[in-house]
Amino acid sequence: MKSLYNKIILLLFLAFLLAPLAFWQITNFPTKTGPVEITIEPKTITAIEEPAEELPALIPPIIEPTVTPEETITLEELASPEETVTPEEPAQAEPAFIEERWVIHEVKPGDTLSTIFSSQEIGTTALYAVINSGKEGKQIERTLKPGQKLLLRFKEGTGELDLLIHEVNLVKSVQFDINAGSAITTVLEKDVEKRIVTASGTITSSLFLDGQKAGLSDRTIVEMAGLFNFDIDFAREIQPGDYFSVIYEAKYIDGDFFGNGSILAAEFINTGKSFRVVRFERDGAVDYYNEKGQSRKKTFTRTPVNFARISSKFTKSRYHPVLKRWRSHKGVDYAAKTGTPVLATGNGSVKIIQKQRGYGKVIYLQHGKKYTTVYAHLSRFKSGLKKGHKVKQGEVIGYVGSTGLATGPHLHYEFRINDKHVDPLSHKLPAADPIKDDKMAQFKKVAAPLLQQLDQLKAPVIAGQP
Repeated sequence: MKSLYNKIILLLFLAFLLAPLAFWQITNFPTKTGPVEITIEPKTITAIEEPAEELPALIPPIIEPTVTPEETITLEELASPEETVTPEEPAQAEPAFIEERWVIHEVKPGDTLSTIFSSQEIGTTALYAVINSGKEGKQIERTLKPGQKLLLRFKEGTGELDLLIHEVNLVKSVQFDINAGSAITTVLEKDVEKRIVTASGTITSSLFLDGQKAGLSDRTIVEMAGLFNFDIDFAREIQPGDYFSVIYEAKYIDGDFFGNGSILAAEFINTGKSFRVVRFERDGAVDYYNEKGQSRKKTFTRTPVNFARISSKFTKSRYHPVLKRWRSHKGVDYAAKTGTPVLATGNGSVKIIQKQRGYGKVIYLQHGKKYTTVYAHLSRFKSGLKKGHKVKQGEVIGYVGSTGLATGPHLHYEFRINDKHVDPLSHKLPAADPIKDDKMAQFKKVAAPLLQQLDQLKAPVIAGQP
């Protein structure tokens, strides 16, 4: 009896311990069928529950990641709560493609090939290649003039200069093909069309003004005067009513006027006396001759300054404006503006070029063994001219000035024969050689149509005379 009592007491004690747990499960995990009913028997405790849906687990199940064949997951990626992103390395940019490029540079005062290349960031390799390419390369620095154009081509891919074109004038260009530190030079010249034109007029004021009215350029007027200055002193002998006519070439490029060419024939009537010249080439030399084939060209020209006024003639007694006393004047003075070009009156060589007390800056030219000419009071000498240099008739040797004993700008000109002073205005100058007999037939064939055309130009003027 006592043993049964003890068992009952033990079961009640167990039930007391299990009751809170049963109550917690009933309140926190409800089912669709209702609460769980617990039956306690004397020996065993049996939990009876109706069929119900599976209760959720207290600990969430571990979900294993699915790994595809194309994807690899490391242990570090599984352990990390956040996705790890590996930064990509920046891709290297491909070098930019350099296209062919042309630059046109207009030469400005003070420009040199070196400064032009420097402004275009062209290295010295290309510069030396051009300069050392030959004659044209060595001369390019001297031939660069303001207004000219340089065409530069930069190579496709590398951007290096591979072509330079120097436009010397409208006719001539020099091309430099540059490659691997050297250059090949090519001289390019455009075709020039020559047309024969004429002009004529009568002197009313001056040869320059009346020549311009007739449509002549200043250059052609000077050339025409040079053809007759062996016989006419244009500084003192030209008179109103004098007549001139010219047949010359006009040059065209691509149909556009480029400039005047050579004078083919010309006539000047001075105080009723006619002088005519025709251009003719013999033995490779060009000269001008009269109708008889005699050269109008003399060994010396009368005047060393074009269109200058004679301010003092050759005389045995003249009052010197600086020395204030009477003395001989063994030359001719030509008044002109400072800087007016002074021309050699004949072919020769420089005997003296220096500064002297009375003459100031002076040049002595020796013409063979017999003749000497002197040019004094110059403002400056021609650049580069030195003792011993050869000069040609009509070449600029210096410029009018007032150095030495001079009161104003003028040229003092002397003509000496065997070191004896003679009057350059009155002394008979030696003529050049005439056309030889074996060339005379050829000369007449060239001269006949030109002389006929000069007669046609003059006909209206003659008809209008009283």
